[in-house]
Amino acid sequence: MCKLCVTSDVLWIKPGFLSLFKTAGQVFTELVGSPYYVAPEVLHKRYGPEADVWSAGVILYVLLSGVPPFWAETQQGIFDAVLKGHIDFDSDPWPKVSESAKNLIRKMLCPCPSDRLKAHEVLRKYI
Repeated sequence: MCKLCVTSDVLWIKPGFLSLFKTAGQVFTELVGSPYYVAPEVLHKRYGPEADVWSAGVILYVLLSGVPPFWAETQQGIFDAVLKGHIDFDSDPWPKVSESAKNLIRKMLCPCPSDRLKAHEVLRKYI
């Protein structure tokens, strides 16, 4: 069973890994997460809540296309693709997907964490 407590700490959930309590302002330095959902800054072992927006952007991409945005046959290949950051919006079904959906994904999968949308911005502007 899950409990949610309102404190100065933040509950973080990493897709495919585990839940962690983190004090606001601290930075994670461990390499964790499922390869397809890992943000570039996680691979550099210095990341914060922006990495969760990246993971949500990957999930949105998969929901709309049926495939992950960064794919390779090996884990290292996936990590290399994440670091390269090329997002395919040319092949099917992307020509039929709205520009606003593609723009949201671009902003959620921005390689620079400080330029990436924050969770509250996604909710306020797009939901």
